Amino acid sequence: MDDFNWSFKLKKNIKCENGEVISPQSFKRSIQRSILIFEKKGGVPILSSLAGFKTFIDSNKNHSNIYNIKPIEGISFEGDFLKFKFDKKMKSGFLQMLSFSPFGYICQGNFTEAGDWRDDSKFISSGPYQVEKMELGKEYVLARNPFWLDFQKGAPDKVIFTHDDSKADKNYATIIDAFTNEYQNEKFIPYRLVPEYINSVLIGNLESGFFKEKQTRARFKKVFDSVSEEILPLSFGVNSRSNTFYPSQSTSTIAEGLPTKEDFVRPSKALLIEGDVPIEGTSRWFAWKVLKTTLERLKLDYKFAKNKSSFEEITNRNYDLRIRGSSIGGGVEAWGLYVCFCSSMGINFPDPQNKVCNLISECENNKVTEEELAKKFLEVVAEEAAILPVSHYGDQLFLSESVVAKSFSPLLAIFKFDQMEIQ
Repeated sequence: MDDFNWSFKLKKNIKCENGEVISPQSFKRSIQRSILIFEKKGGVPILSSLAGFKTFIDSNKNHSNIYNIKPIEGISFEGDFLKFKFDKKMKSGFLQMLSFSPFGYICQGNFTEAGDWRDDSKFISSGPYQVEKMELGKEYVLARNPFWLDFQKGAPDKVIFTHDDSKADKNYATIIDAFTNEYQNEKFIPYRLVPEYINSVLIGNLESGFFKEKQTRARFKKVFDSVSEEILPLSFGVNSRSNTFYPSQSTSTIAEGLPTKEDFVRPSKALLIEGDVPIEGTSRWFAWKVLKTTLERLKLDYKFAKNKSSFEEITNRNYDLRIRGSSIGGGVEAWGLYVCFCSSMGINFPDPQNKVCNLISECENNKVTEEELAKKFLEVVAEEAAILPVSHYGDQLFLSESVVAKSFSPLLAIFKFDQMEIQ
């Protein structure tokens, strides 16, 4: 491995649940398919720096079969190794990007030749568990993939996801993802994860909407921050109150001396909020409490869109306001900011005048250092006043006594049930 070349040795005899062999050659084909599919949705962070990326995209623009495409130069295979070659120095984020589900191994049968998902009710798994049962919104059951070789001793035979509290009894080793610090059953042991999530209100419709002017956003944020300090305790549930983008920041994300208007023109119609009123007690509900009080204090009319919940909608910047939580990591990194602000894979944070994305591009092209990126990014977020932080939080788990807590990492982002231990 060096700044331009990465190699990974793949384990032998790993297969999808349908028996498809996972090899360096088939893994290359899987990643190529994902790159083409995501390029149509707005781009692929980091992997767009692979050698021959533009030629690969251009030569496959008119493909009719996702399983019959011209290969990319920057991914190759030799023996047990899968190799990546980049046109420019990799600074950070490549391993993290490969951990995103689209760039893990996706078995061939999941996609049609056109590159669409074949069956919304079925996923052909390449991981340790496969879907045995699926009742949308009710219960999901995973069973061991018989081709998976690397189960931890004591790993569960089945994993059941459910909203039914009756499942949390002595017959099951149970993990509960809860919204508060308290759980009604005292037998469960609390386990807090690293607070890498931001709970915030995102201002949108910036082209022509009520919040088009920076001064309007700045005044709104001042009132919003004061309301937050007034009505929210320092900690609530799994949240720690904050008006900063990162927990480690010592000052507010609003710049000192930012010009504001003491009065502004009222909107001609009610402000549109994405989604519906959040469930009481959740992180988003506390953000809504602050937002509702702010809107009422400023005598601004509003309504919820009550749109169908989908990733396309929750990332839509055309709403005047979105109440959203998002993972932002522990500090400023170019790749992470790209996902959050510039990629179809992230929450699509507001970026007036594209300043954040331009700054990331400058860092990737060595026009600014990573230290300068960190400083300038926080300045831009403060100046634009389009992100209204409410709190930071990490997931809160409650474990039954039969779950071995040490088999979890507090940095956990995705459950790895094959590495989990049950006693």
